Formats: sequence, C-alpha cells, structure tokens
Amino acid sequence: MDILLLLGMAIFLGTLGGKIFQKFKIPQVVGYIIIGLILGKSFFGLFHDRIIDALNPFTSIALGIIGFIIGSELKFDVFKKYGRSIYSILLSEGLFTFLIVGVVITLVTKKLYLGLLFGALASATAPAATVDVLWEYKSRGPLTATLLAIVALDDALALIIYGFASVFAKALILKEHFSILHSIEMPFIEIGMASVIGIAGGYALFKLISFIKDKARILPFSLGIIILTVGLSNFFKIDLILSSMILGATLANLAPKESEEIFSSIKAFSPPIYILFFTMVGARLDIKLFSQVSIAVIAVVYVLSRTFGKMAGAFLGGIIGN
Repeated sequence: MDILLLLGMAIFLGTLGGKIFQKFKIPQVVGYIIIGLILGKSFFGLFHDRIIDALNPFTSIALGIIGFIIGSELKFDVFKKYGRSIYSILLSEGLFTFLIVGVVITLVTKKLYLGLLFGALASATAPAATVDVLWEYKSRGPLTATLLAIVALDDALALIIYGFASVFAKALILKEHFSILHSIEMPFIEIGMASVIGIAGGYALFKLISFIKDKARILPFSLGIIILTVGLSNFFKIDLILSSMILGATLANLAPKESEEIFSSIKAFSPPIYILFFTMVGARLDIKLFSQVSIAVIAVVYVLSRTFGKMAGAFLGGIIGN
C-alpha cells in the first residue's frame, strides 16, 4: 500500500481514536496507540516492519520536538524555586525503580544480568506520553513545572544508570572483567556531546531571533535547527531527546521573552507529528508475543514492579524534598 495513503490513515484515524477516548475521560494518547495497534502487525498488518522503518525519521522529529518543548520549561528560576524537590524526587524515583525492578526480575528469571538491564530500562521515564497528557489538560503550576523538570533530567540519570548496568551485565554474560571507568565514561561522554549539540543549536537560534524581521520565517528556522539537532544526534548515536531538551532550555534561558513565540509556533505545528508518532508506537507492538507464558509473566511483573518503584520512589523523594 502507498506510504502516503498509510500516513493519511494513521493521522486521520489516530485523531478520531483520540477524540473517542477523550469522550470517555481517557487521555487521547491511549486512542492514538490503540488505533496503531489495530492498523499494525497485531491485527490488520498494514504497517509492517518495512513501512515502520521508513517512517523512523518522523519518529525522530517527533521526539526532537517533544524534547525541545520540554526544554522550554527548564528555566533557571524553576530550579531555583523547586530545585530541592526536583532533585530529591528525581534521584529517589530513578534509583528506587532500578532497585525494585532489578530485584524482582532477577528473582523471577534467576538471571542477574536481566535484572540489571530491566532495572536500568525501568528507571527511564519516556517524556512523550507524559507531555502529551499535560498539554491535553492544559496543566500549569508547581506540580507541572516539577514534573517536566524531572522528566527531562530523568533522561540523563537513566543514561548513567544504564551505563553502569549494561557494562556489569556484559561482564556477567561474557565472564570478563568489569571496568568501573568504562561504565562511567560512556554515559558522561554521551551527555557531554548532547550538551554541546544542544547548546550550540540553542545559541544559533537565539542569534537568529535578533536578525529575523519576518515573523513568518521563525517557524522554518526553528524547525530547521531542531531537525539539525536530531540529525547530528542520530549521526553521533547519542540521545536525541536529551540534546533537543538542552536546545530548548538554552534558548529559553538566553531569551525568555523572545523565545515564547518560537515555542508557541512549534507547539501549534506539532499535533499531527505526535499523532503519527503514537500511532507508530501502537503499530510496532506485536501482542502475539504475549501468548508465550514466559514473556507474559515477565511483562506483567515488570509493569507492576516498575509502577510500584516509580510511585514509592516519587513519594519518598517528595517527603525528602518537602
């Protein structure tokens, strides 16, 4: 089937699914994913692997835009005001989730390296769905500011945790020496490179603002910088969400007032890209895999232990951060 026809179906039906779920007081992002599930390999199979791979650039752009918009909330005054609670909740929910999921998966599978990897993956909080729900309900205030900051910084924390866990897991599998230096080195190199790309892009966009007289050019210039940031991140194989967040945060702090129009224009442009992104998330999922008892058990245990770890860790961090 023609890829443009599939794109149109995904965006139109995804929007329709989101509206239907909204009527039942369920976040619209669930509707997007369910439509993707129906169109994808689990049911009708319209979005097979070749099509999904061809649409990967759209996925990357969507994540770049999400990261950029999250970055707009990462202003110095937010950290000055809510810093204690942000850092205490971030560390508590990330490390506690890693510990809980790691222990539970290790007990279920009897394999420590799986526990380490699943625990490290569980520590990360995918920002896309969180941000979409906040936008849908037009949420503002201390809770939203704190949540967005935690979701943003959580990406860097997860990279560090995964760096330790993956190297240690590899050492267990291959029975080789575990290098503390290597486990620390790689995540920090990735965070450093993401920072350089993001700051450079943010500074370039800040400089462009002062030269742009025609407001109609703000959107294409901004999208160009975001896509360049995403492209460079993919080229160097670093976290594109993190570099896009740093891009947005750099611009927001260099030009707090002037950048508002840029963030508004990007936000107004982005809904079709988000809908396509979440539809693709659903299309990738093959629910037939869950017919295998071992996978189904691990999936259920993982979701429950991760949910408990995130909630308990955030609760503990909230108490520490007052």
